[in-house]
Amino acid sequence: MHRPLLQASCALAVLLTSVVAGAQVAPDASAASAASAPSPAAPPAPAPAPAPAAAPAPTPAGPSGAPDAPRAWSLDLTIDNVGIGIGNSRRVDGLRLNVTDAAPFVVNGVNLTLWTPEEHGGGRVNGLALGVPLTGVRDLAGVGVGIGLGAEDSMTGLAVGVIGLGAGKDVTGLTLAGLGAGAGHDLSGVTLAGIGGGAGGSVYGLSVGGLGFGAGGDVVGLTVAGLGAGAGGSMRGINIAGLGLGAGHDLDGISLALGALGAGQHVRGLMIAGLGMGSGGSLAGVGIAGLGLGAAELDGVDVALAVGAKDARGVFIAPAWFEIVPGGSVEGVSVSAVNRIRGEQRGLAIGVVNYAHSLHGVQIGLLNWADNSSLLKLMPLVNVHVD
Repeated sequence: MHRPLLQASCALAVLLTSVVAGAQVAPDASAASAASAPSPAAPPAPAPAPAPAAAPAPTPAGPSGAPDAPRAWSLDLTIDNVGIGIGNSRRVDGLRLNVTDAAPFVVNGVNLTLWTPEEHGGGRVNGLALGVPLTGVRDLAGVGVGIGLGAEDSMTGLAVGVIGLGAGKDVTGLTLAGLGAGAGHDLSGVTLAGIGGGAGGSVYGLSVGGLGFGAGGDVVGLTVAGLGAGAGGSMRGINIAGLGLGAGHDLDGISLALGALGAGQHVRGLMIAGLGMGSGGSLAGVGIAGLGLGAAELDGVDVALAVGAKDARGVFIAPAWFEIVPGGSVEGVSVSAVNRIRGEQRGLAIGVVNYAHSLHGVQIGLLNWADNSSLLKLMPLVNVHVD
């Protein structure tokens, strides 16, 4: 009985061993066949997709549909714009206080700032613009006071700049500047500047500069400058300068200079210069110069150490020298040590030596010479030739 059980047990063990061995061989063969077969190329790994950008925050639209610029800070203690505005208040009828203006504004009253405005930060002040120390506006109508004072466009009224002031366009009224005052266009009214003043356009009224005053256009009125005054156009009125006066076009009125004065075209009126006087065109009226005086045309009474012209009509007193260039003429009286008239003389010449290319009048002097004399060209004391 024990013998059959033992045989059955041995047979079961052999069967189990064969099953296990067959299971181990099968995986190894599959692996070997997979290793021997060529493998297809693996597709490249896809690039990571970029992270989506954050959408910008929407900007509120203004009344016209376009986005509004961020509104500058302000504290408005007002009712219907009447009261006190602190910061960049857009409209105040009363008192507005700010460090520096960063947005356009309108003030009817008092606007006080500590510094000049940022770009596009100027506004209009109807009243008092006060800078402690500096202030600037777009337009000012009223009173402006500051160490420095400026306007993008125009100033009208009383403007006081301890150092200086200026406007991109016009300055009109009473203007006081410790150093300088200027306007891009016209400067009108009463302007007093410690060093100087000027305008890209014209200057009208009373203008006083410690050193100089000038304009790209005309200067009209009373102008006083410690050193010099001038205009690219004309100067008309009373002009007084310590050293020199000059105009690109005309100089009309009363002109006084310790140094010299002149104009590119015409000088007319009463002119007095310590050194010299001249004109590219004509000089008419009364001219008095310490050293020399000359113009293409002289008409009136002229006194200088030396006087010269192409054509002259009037009375000319030149202690040293009087000359008319070839082709010119003189009509009237010339008194000089030397009268050298290389053109035509009609009138009287009195001097030590008198010369005339064509004499139609009288020469009185020590030596008198006339090229057109019918008898003797050189005559002592008196020479007369009358057609």
